[in-house]
Amino acid sequence: DLVIRAFLELNKSDPSNYTLILIGGPDSIHKTGLTESEEREYLDCNQIIKAGFTQNVEYYLSIADIFLFPSLKEGMPICIIEALAMGVPTITADSRGCNDLVVNSKNGILLSATPTVEEIIEALTFLKENPLVLKEFKENALKRRVSLSRDLYIERQIDVYSNLAKP
Repeated sequence: DLVIRAFLELNKSDPSNYTLILIGGPDSIHKTGLTESEEREYLDCNQIIKAGFTQNVEYYLSIADIFLFPSLKEGMPICIIEALAMGVPTITADSRGCNDLVVNSKNGILLSATPTVEEIIEALTFLKENPLVLKEFKENALKRRVSLSRDLYIERQIDVYSNLAKP
């Protein structure tokens, strides 16, 4: 709901400058949290591309300028790892897992632990109005690409468990 609400608000003030690509979709367990009128506005908005569930996330990341993921609680958010590995700066909540990957003002922006629509709009607007900062965040994200590899992550986890098993 935060992403959609923020986008709909941005779209009202500047409809031709933003496009939202939503990957995934609604499910019966996780309600959108939108009101009926927000839901209608979301469904009718031509600036929102509803990609649905896909195995080709890298395609969408390759055309993205910013990855927005204001999750309030995560373990290890693979979607942020994928975005950063593709050089896509990330805006996310200052929550466990997310703040392990996003370094504020280096490869993205950390919002508060319970972000608001206003915070999201402010962060998106800041990056849109500061293309040199966005470029720097992209470069910084790519510098860490090797450290975000799945193989390295697995290797580190094996080391952790191996050391725990030692007497």
